[in-house]
Amino acid sequence: MRVTNTASDRDQEHRTDVIRALFLLHRYLGIILGILISAWCLSAFVMMYVRFPELTESEELAGLAPLNLAHCCNNEKLAGAFTRPIESFQIEMAAGEPVIRINSHAVDSSTISLSSGRQLAGVDMGFARKHAAGFLRESGIGGGIVAADLIRQDQWTVSGAFERDRPLYRFRAGDPESTEVYVSSSTGAVVQNSTGRERFWNWFGAVAHWLYPTVLRQFRAAWYHSVVWTSVASLCLIVIGIYIGLRQHRLRRKRGRSPYRGAALWHHYGGLMFGALALTWVASGLVSMNPWGFLASDGSAAESLLPIPQIAPADVSLLIAGLRNPRLAADTVRLESAVFGGELALIAHRSNGARTRLHPASHASMPLSFSELQATVEGLLAEQQASAALELLDSEDRYYFGHHEKAVLPVYRVVADDPERTRYYLDPDTGQLISKVDGKRRWYRWLFEALHRGDFSPFVRQRPLWDVLLLTALAGVTILSVTGTYMGARRLFGRRRH
Repeated sequence: MRVTNTASDRDQEHRTDVIRALFLLHRYLGIILGILISAWCLSAFVMMYVRFPELTESEELAGLAPLNLAHCCNNEKLAGAFTRPIESFQIEMAAGEPVIRINSHAVDSSTISLSSGRQLAGVDMGFARKHAAGFLRESGIGGGIVAADLIRQDQWTVSGAFERDRPLYRFRAGDPESTEVYVSSSTGAVVQNSTGRERFWNWFGAVAHWLYPTVLRQFRAAWYHSVVWTSVASLCLIVIGIYIGLRQHRLRRKRGRSPYRGAALWHHYGGLMFGALALTWVASGLVSMNPWGFLASDGSAAESLLPIPQIAPADVSLLIAGLRNPRLAADTVRLESAVFGGELALIAHRSNGARTRLHPASHASMPLSFSELQATVEGLLAEQQASAALELLDSEDRYYFGHHEKAVLPVYRVVADDPERTRYYLDPDTGQLISKVDGKRRWYRWLFEALHRGDFSPFVRQRPLWDVLLLTALAGVTILSVTGTYMGARRLFGRRRH
């Protein structure tokens, strides 16, 4: 008697083949990606408490010497130093002399000595060492400089943000923290610092989490695609794992237990409880890379609310001449340009972070008034065929907040009545744009900052609540990934299953 397969039998065989293929795909993706995902989880614990080295504004100001303009601005060479419109400038001390740093996207940034009038094109080791020593002294970091070298880049300066400053002078202090500071060879400014503790823990934190070793990160395109495609492959691994875990649980539901034992049991239950969270974290991490530009702003409505300022050479020259007899607070460490509504002003920065808006010639206090800001904002939005009211915020809102840090407050908020309800946050001292939140930036806020970092609301950000929630979630996802990695390694190296 001949037996033939019915359509139902063939369908069942096909489903069995598909399930078998999914099991195999999950197994081998796990073998390939298990260590990487486990490293993502374990490094996240470190990143909760140790940040990647970064020179903050407060550290930068604390390391500057008070402005000494007694011998400033009398040199005739300064008369012809400013020939093109610029966008901004800063005046501060460097290696014991006052300098002006000129910033412009149209031309290369430059630094000019206000004592001698010479342009510092190519800072030498002597100048950089003297400035670094002053920075360490003003910052209260003792021990002097014990090592110095010239580098193209290292692990803590591999980012493209340092491209204009390369090569970099690196100086190590003899303090207990083994502090290192980096001085730009093009401007002579301190552009980065780090401590031994930061450098040690970041190898197990951000470097592992971001796939950030210099050997890969220095090639931006290769690094970008490595992060994006390993994230996509990890998403496939997790989605298949969630499906398999639910299927196996459903098949054994009547018995009330998992079909697995040992590490597989922990992996199964870990996937059932934390699989969706693992999927969310990998997906939101992928969002942070803005893959294929799907969250890139379209550039319309003037990428910033305020147009890029242009400062005429004559205005810079007049301002410099007025510095011969300055009337500034004794602890002023920087003067910075600020153009608002077509009017030039100076922002005086003090070593403690306090700021004052000054008249560029008289140096008298010249704070921005609410009416000035309101009129300027209304005029700029009218050009974009939009309108909005200006309001002063004394506390954070859902789109303007610090991630366990103090956000600049108070701040002016403008919510335009354009289709995207674009939000602009303006500095109350300078009127300059701090943040712009359009439709795509709003999506980024919820898809990354909320889902990946737990920044859902001020209540959740409170510590130690945030720590408890994140540590619990991380522990669950880590158990899921580490047990999967262990099983993959056991399979790979041929150990028998028990």
